[in-house]
Amino acid sequence: MAADDRNDIDELFDVKNAYYIGNYQNCINESSKLRNISAENQIIKDVFVYRSYIAQKKYKLVIDEINEKSDQQFYILKLLAQYLNDPSSRENIKHEIENYANPTLCLYKIVAASIFIQEKELEIAFDILYDSNDLECLAMTIQIYLQLKRVDLARTILLKMQAIDEDASLTQLSTAWIDLAIGIDKAQEAFYIFQDFCDKYTSSVILLNGLAAAHIHLKQYEEADNCLREALEKDSNNPETLINLIVTSQLLEKPTEICQRFINQLKDEFPGHPFVKEINNKELEFDKLAKIYMEDILVK
Repeated sequence: MAADDRNDIDELFDVKNAYYIGNYQNCINESSKLRNISAENQIIKDVFVYRSYIAQKKYKLVIDEINEKSDQQFYILKLLAQYLNDPSSRENIKHEIENYANPTLCLYKIVAASIFIQEKELEIAFDILYDSNDLECLAMTIQIYLQLKRVDLARTILLKMQAIDEDASLTQLSTAWIDLAIGIDKAQEAFYIFQDFCDKYTSSVILLNGLAAAHIHLKQYEEADNCLREALEKDSNNPETLINLIVTSQLLEKPTEICQRFINQLKDEFPGHPFVKEINNKELEFDKLAKIYMEDILVK
């Protein structure tokens, strides 16, 4: 079933689609246009609104609005907002997530898996998502496999998604991410997918970073840098954009201070990011080697 056909029967299509492609404010805006929807769809709509606020880092808003009178599904989102808002509370929240009353709830699987993926506990995240036929759960499973560099296993999950709905946004985006993981042989196909989404909908940080990655594979470094500059205008503090700008700055042989500025921003705003941790480890390793080298020179 094509996306346009689905839009005729799914009154939440625009809300969900905007969230999936990273247009979070548009997701919120589209939800406010809906009137006279069923009680079930009202809850689903509000779930996507809260998820959009979380994606915009408006954690306090979500924490304050969700209380004991809220629907059960909202409580898991409050836990996610608390987890992201207060690093000191993360161990307690992980424990609460693991003992959640309704682990079969699809939203629980998505939230719990996202937390354990962030914690780099991929095996736990995989176990949570295992055997789900929900497209978002399957897309997250693909992300786990790509982190493990198991493109072969990611492709088996993609086949499952295509059998459920080949034209769904999540299926198309998962196809593009797998194409990028394969490399230059599939980069052009990934580019077409991201460009098609940008043409049909409003471009987002997620889509622009995907386009940039495709351009980098194709050795189109100026085009990649332009996409990332546009992404930076939409969100000046997105870690993936900053990392990709570090890459394009080096590939384009820009002045060292430009690249260093992005590194410094990344370190200041995202000290726990795996990329930052790797940089810090490499710098410590370099300092140790430099110290040993200087000591050898002094001995000689």
